[in-house]
Amino acid sequence: MRWNDWKAAQLDKVETSLAALNAVPQKLAGRVDLGSIAVGCALWYLDLRFADWGWRERHPHVADWYATYGQRPEMKATWSLD
Repeated sequence: MRWNDWKAAQLDKVETSLAALNAVPQKLAGRVDLGSIAVGCALWYLDLRFADWGWRERHPHVADWYATYGQRPEMKATWSLD
C-alpha cells in the first residue's frame, strides 16, 4: 500500500540527504567505495521512478558528481538494459 503522506515523508528523507551531500561535495569527490556506489544507485533509482522530481536543480553539486560517476564503465554496465 502507498499513500501520499508516506511518499512525501520518504521523499523528504531523500531531500534532506541530498541537501547534506550537496553542502559538502568534497565528501563524494574521487571516491569509489560502498558509500559512493549506494549514492549512485539511489540517484539512478530517483531518475527511474521520480524522473520529474527535479533533484538536480536543487542539488547541483550532487548532480555534477553523478554526471561523472555515472559514466564509469562499471556503473554504465550495471544500468544497461541490454
